[in-house]
Amino acid sequence: MANDCLVTKLKKSVNNSDLMKLGVITMQVSAIDPFNANNNIKLRYKDESGKAITDGMFMNSQGVPTGTSKDVNANTDTYLILDVNQCNVDIYNKYAVKELSCGARFYLDLKMLSYCNELTYLEANLTGTLEQLASLSSIETILTHNDSNLIGNISAIKDLSSITVLKITGITGVYGNIADLGKLTSLTRLAIGDTRISGSVEDFVAAQRLNGRTTCEGILVPYLGTNTGITFNGAAAPKASNQTLSWTASEITIA
Repeated sequence: MANDCLVTKLKKSVNNSDLMKLGVITMQVSAIDPFNANNNIKLRYKDESGKAITDGMFMNSQGVPTGTSKDVNANTDTYLILDVNQCNVDIYNKYAVKELSCGARFYLDLKMLSYCNELTYLEANLTGTLEQLASLSSIETILTHNDSNLIGNISAIKDLSSITVLKITGITGVYGNIADLGKLTSLTRLAIGDTRISGSVEDFVAAQRLNGRTTCEGILVPYLGTNTGITFNGAAAPKASNQTLSWTASEITIA
């Protein structure tokens, strides 16, 4: 019997602002001050153009209001500055967004990033699960701010091998074993202090070696042992802000 398909076209609308908009990243902005870097968004699209719309107001670098909508050209860094205390910002054509870097007053639910397969750089207060982060197949940099509300086992992102920078400090909902990041062999910075991540540096290095990174000239690991269960040489890992983890075939160093 042939497979039949029923197609319906219903001309209907709903008055529900909580529904996600197709192809749009919506962010909440709160308690901002004009000209503070915390008000800014750096946005870049890959090979396509897009736009941003706010229910507040965009302004230029001189503080002059420029309207509620701004077009963004392809392959160009565009800075958006907001001048109100609380608003929403909609980023259109999310499928082509390559970089989204937001100040500390921007809040983003990770469900908004579904199918953002071109996204390589992400910075904001993030809400959601590490499983949702794992869907960002091209991601290279993840930077969370202090008001992020992430939950999940760090092993959820173990296959994101393109990551070079991972900063998820101060998020107690994140747990797991540092050795589960062994496949992230492109890491240059790993900031995971004040989380519930545990395990030993030695096991992490062994996992990196197993995945081909037999030596490493340096991964920045600020506050590695700060309020975590991570150990090194049988004791709590060092807590300095500017320390680097490196290893050769026979030696592991944090200095």
